[in-house]
Amino acid sequence: MAPSRPLPQLTVVNAPFWAGCREHRLRLPRCRDCGLVWFPIYERCTRCTSTNLEWIDASGRGVLWGWIEMHKGYIPWFADKLPYNVALIRLDEGPMIYSNIIDARFEDLRADLPVEVVFDDIDDTISLPQFRILPS
Repeated sequence: MAPSRPLPQLTVVNAPFWAGCREHRLRLPRCRDCGLVWFPIYERCTRCTSTNLEWIDASGRGVLWGWIEMHKGYIPWFADKLPYNVALIRLDEGPMIYSNIIDARFEDLRADLPVEVVFDDIDDTISLPQFRILPS
């Protein structure tokens, strides 16, 4: 039997994010009191601790801030995907998100490379945000 893919745990707190991903929309919480947009998802603003938040549709664009290339399969599902990259993206809205850059060679990655979100539809409930390099 093939190893199963690790999937996010859906909670009441992160449900709007994952529902947005399923609709191919990158949704993020924004504080109605101080305006901060943040990720990962928390119940309270990470700046002022307000619970007065709203969900916004993010642009889905950002820049590659940092990355590594994985050569060891610590999680069995990834063993036949080696090597793969793990990327840290600074979204245009400010927060950072870990993901992958798809369809790119490791040697093509560089700091501040413009990227945009794409979604990998895993099943009927989960779509994972990944990123691709924007054409120049």
